[in-house]
Amino acid sequence: MKHHLTALIVIARLTIGFILLSTLISFIISATFIFNEKNEKVHHFAAGIFGSETPDDILYLGIYLSVYGLLLLYGALGATRVFYCLLNIKNGGLFYENQANEFKRAGNSLILFAVLDYTLNCATDIFLFNDFTGFVTGLPVLLLLYLIGKSLLAANYIIQKGETIKYENDLTI
Repeated sequence: MKHHLTALIVIARLTIGFILLSTLISFIISATFIFNEKNEKVHHFAAGIFGSETPDDILYLGIYLSVYGLLLLYGALGATRVFYCLLNIKNGGLFYENQANEFKRAGNSLILFAVLDYTLNCATDIFLFNDFTGFVTGLPVLLLLYLIGKSLLAANYIIQKGETIKYENDLTI
């Protein structure tokens, strides 16, 4: 069991690192788009990546990337909560005080991140690119993160019952 927890902890660490790196890249590109929207090199860069060259689109893309960077920071917070929950379990604290609340906060933050990410990407696709395929292409990520969040909420319920049983067992002589 410890090997599985170790693997999950390594995956959580890699996920947090990837999210933070993505956030940094998002903020750098958004700052470039917002503060250099009239620069010809920025127009060429935006045309190569996003297929858009107008200054208004570049400004909107910069704003989108800024908001998405903030959303990624919130996602990193949720992943960090999951990481610490797994780390506490690996260190032998199967049932400890407030563990159920930690799982509940982690699950809720992942679900909220999934919904906000899907909504932001769909709205950007519709209003900026006039593309309605984002509703379909964004569903797998939404459902995956939603199911992980719901699994954490189910673990919250199980841990609450386990904490109650442990408390009653500790009171029994």
